[in-house]
Amino acid sequence: FTGPLWIIFLDNAQDREELLGDVVIPINTELLLAKKTQNGIYLEEMFNIENKSKKILNYFGVWSEQSGLNVTNNQLYERRKNFNGMKFQANPPMTNVMENGPVISIDGFVGEVWRDLENSLNFTTVYHIPMIQTENNTLVDGKWQGMFDEVRNSISLLGIDSITMTGERAQKVDFAMSLLSTK
Repeated sequence: FTGPLWIIFLDNAQDREELLGDVVIPINTELLLAKKTQNGIYLEEMFNIENKSKKILNYFGVWSEQSGLNVTNNQLYERRKNFNGMKFQANPPMTNVMENGPVISIDGFVGEVWRDLENSLNFTTVYHIPMIQTENNTLVDGKWQGMFDEVRNSISLLGIDSITMTGERAQKVDFAMSLLSTK
């Protein structure tokens, strides 16, 4: 368990998919919806990746007076491994962009890792080339350029590149776990 745990008790008239509107329920948050049925209480979990995406609902368990609580044995991230065909908008690494008409893909090590993630987590990516293209996403006059600026301003959900984490960048950007380490 890595994030907050919330339980919302629904009445039978509530529409569970529209319940929280545009609220983002991060992937590391456990939000359980409890609904009374004839046999007890049915539990499902809800999450989404960003505010524009549809909420994902997964079975979590049931509770009844006769059987008590029976929940899935799968760990949190095992239950989060299917993004149900979601489409992410992302900035690609400028050094590995492959353009074939309107279709953009990425090549190289980062591209291979990203394609593996798309396949294993069931999502696709629509690439957006930043208006200002810089190799190192530098600060100019106190403002980020390129990929960092587009992610910060919600033009793209994420940036995909092999970027060195510096103290200055880490204060402004959430970095994923490192894929490579060099000495």
